[in-house]
Amino acid sequence: MVKNKQELLSRFKELQINISNKKFSPFYIFMGEEPYYTDILVDLLIKNVLIESEKDFNQHIYYANDIAAEQVASLAGEFPMMAKHQLIIVKEAQNFKKLDVFDKYLDDMVDSTILVLCFTNSNVDKRTNFYKHAIKKTCIFKSDSLKEEDVPSWIEKYITSAGREIEPKAAVLMANFLGTELRKIVLEIDKLFKNTDKIITGEDIEKNIGISRTFNAPELAEALALRNAEKAYKIGVYLSMDAKQYIQNISAYLFYFFSKVEIMKAAMINMGSLPSLDNAAKQAGIFWKYSTPFKNACKNYNLIQTMKIISHIRVCDYSTKSNARGNATDADLINDLIANILNV
Repeated sequence: MVKNKQELLSRFKELQINISNKKFSPFYIFMGEEPYYTDILVDLLIKNVLIESEKDFNQHIYYANDIAAEQVASLAGEFPMMAKHQLIIVKEAQNFKKLDVFDKYLDDMVDSTILVLCFTNSNVDKRTNFYKHAIKKTCIFKSDSLKEEDVPSWIEKYITSAGREIEPKAAVLMANFLGTELRKIVLEIDKLFKNTDKIITGEDIEKNIGISRTFNAPELAEALALRNAEKAYKIGVYLSMDAKQYIQNISAYLFYFFSKVEIMKAAMINMGSLPSLDNAAKQAGIFWKYSTPFKNACKNYNLIQTMKIISHIRVCDYSTKSNARGNATDADLINDLIANILNV
């Protein structure tokens, strides 16, 4: 089982190599909140276990809603037809009503069967006998969702691995707009690859991913970090023109941004007489390439001010979701939040 991002990627690469080299496990369990890695491993098994002429009789792909667990276990106990293996893949296995039938199968697995259970956005309950048995006898791969702060660097690494480049600001913009779902991110990156043959810029992101705006939440955060009131209010005016679309994105990103700044400020206090912005950013989990705005905010706001800013953001977010706003419009909330941050 993987415990952190580095270990997850290492384990993922190991499985890729083993499957490509036809070193198969008789039973795979793929689970976790991030299905992107499962998709790749399943595709790799489909490509490597059987040749095309063997697939008609020996490759079986089901959804758990369409077949009973007992039927899958029974099929797994059979032998392949004119092939070395049979491959059984069950998607959305979290929809099986019970898994104890596979617990029994684990005691008498057929070596020629390769059984794959894919739990989409879900995990096997660790308290069950099946899980306690499976962890000893199967190949389990669990992939958790990326943290928001890790998405820009993931995007950059993915693009670099394909022999392309992206500007750091563009990676942040893309992450802020698309979130943490890797399937969606990869689809949009592939779209960018088709539509541009140079270093990917923020303009490319806005043009190809449907972000039709001059300004965005990260740029607002950068202006606020520098206490650049003129630019911050300018961005606020622009975003206010379609405030309903942007307000929750703004409050979410500013909360993320200033929460990181708060962690950095606290870390610097703990460092004593020799505080380091770079070390504080590292402790806050901020990749060095994207740390400049956070370091600027640390220079321009003290810890108490940062805590007040987070309080203002919470109030703004609550107001967007309740009647607490009174007669204030979404545009009013955006501009009031900018004013409150600049005037702490």
